[in-house]
Amino acid sequence: MWPGTGRRWDTVTSDEYEEQARLYLAAIARGAAGAEVVDALLAHARVARSPASVDGAVRAARSLCERDAYEHSGTLVRALRSGADTLIRRPGIALPLAEEAVSVARGLGGPPLIVSLATLSRVLRAAGRVADADAAEAEAESLS
Repeated sequence: MWPGTGRRWDTVTSDEYEEQARLYLAAIARGAAGAEVVDALLAHARVARSPASVDGAVRAARSLCERDAYEHSGTLVRALRSGADTLIRRPGIALPLAEEAVSVARGLGGPPLIVSLATLSRVLRAAGRVADADAAEAEAESLS
């Protein structure tokens, strides 16, 4: 449900979404909101499947990460990875998100890196880059 309205996510207009994203970013800047904001924006992005929706979630995650990289690098990885999965039918837009998720996840290692590599592999396959997808998949498998 869209916060404070009782409406479903798929009934929200782009203007309403942008206003809510702006409010969320302001709350993050004040320290009054955390990763739950990213989750709310990602929920909308999954329904809307629009680059603007994904961008709002990634902006919120970046803002959290700027405040506290140690605590929120995983949140940024999750937002990037989820955004890439959400936009996988548009590999040209999804690929930079998946690549950045892997780049950030390399600093975390473990499951975040493995899942990010798997996402990168799926996006590369969607882009028709099978050899690169196989390499990302092999790296993910070598880490598990």
